[in-house]
Amino acid sequence: MRLYLYISKAVEVHRLPDILNVSRKNNEARGVTGVITYNRGYYLQAIEGESAQMDELIDVLKSDTRHADAQTILDVVSDRHYFSGAMNLSPQLSKDSEFSSLMKDVGSQLSRHSNTVKELFDLFYPLTPKAIRQAASRTVKTKAVPVMYKVTHWPDFNTQTIGPDLLSLCARLLHKPTLYAELVSSNIYQSEAELKRGLHELRKVGCLTICQNDSMVEKSKKVVIESKSKLASSPTLLNRMKGMMSNEVKPAR
Repeated sequence: MRLYLYISKAVEVHRLPDILNVSRKNNEARGVTGVITYNRGYYLQAIEGESAQMDELIDVLKSDTRHADAQTILDVVSDRHYFSGAMNLSPQLSKDSEFSSLMKDVGSQLSRHSNTVKELFDLFYPLTPKAIRQAASRTVKTKAVPVMYKVTHWPDFNTQTIGPDLLSLCARLLHKPTLYAELVSSNIYQSEAELKRGLHELRKVGCLTICQNDSMVEKSKKVVIESKSKLASSPTLLNRMKGMMSNEVKPAR
């Protein structure tokens, strides 16, 4: 089994849906699996399969004009199968269990790369000490309203001008409801204000929906019900509260 991971500069970012569809079809025929993600004008792709099939596929990738300046990050022989799909689109590799398993096994091999390549890799997965510290220390206040954002379809690239950050946000939210706090921590945008503008743009083009986080709503309901149940089952506490209310000082007339 050969495993190949590379980062390249996106040339035709509007064709990402086509790249996904064609890759899934061709990879399935070759018995190849992998993952692709996009962030700030760059692709990261990892593929794995039998050596003969991989040789042919890598030659195809290197001649593909939809990306440029491909840099090989890993090219190793592996006895483990990491990815389950012919070509998964990962919105955030740091939270992708399959990619995290790969990094746990082979991440140490990336130390041979230059700082420039490592910082480029940080766009997708925290590798340098600085990026690891930032990921660990990044805390976000969650919204009081348990809502999630989801992109239902790609914008029409023939009529809409979509920048690299907005395309990253599309890929992050495509058919995957995501909490606002998770979007902030994903660091797609440099600031929360820019993220809000991005969400607004997606709403304007009609591809963003907002839905309730049912699990959070159910959890909140459960807490309220349990609190009421405890209060009702505790006459002493209930009577004490009633007494406190009856002893309140009335305003002078």
